[in-house]
Amino acid sequence: GLVKEKSKAVISETKAGRIAAEYTGGEVTSVSYSRSYNGSSYRVRTVTKNSGKTYDTRIDARTGKVMFSDEIWWLMELF
Repeated sequence: GLVKEKSKAVISETKAGRIAAEYTGGEVTSVSYSRSYNGSSYRVRTVTKNSGKTYDTRIDARTGKVMFSDEIWWLMELF
């Protein structure tokens, strides 16, 4: 089908990583891109050096805005 203009990523994966790293004060461990009916976004996982906390941050791929950022505190219980 046709790709709507609004679903095209404007910011790069690298930039999304930088935004999330700055927002959470952590280092990027992974970046994934996803496109859905309401636009496109990057999901960036970061880990803080001093506390070792892991964060999942979603960045709007068009605007570079942080959509949400959440600490993943349950990771240790799962693995």
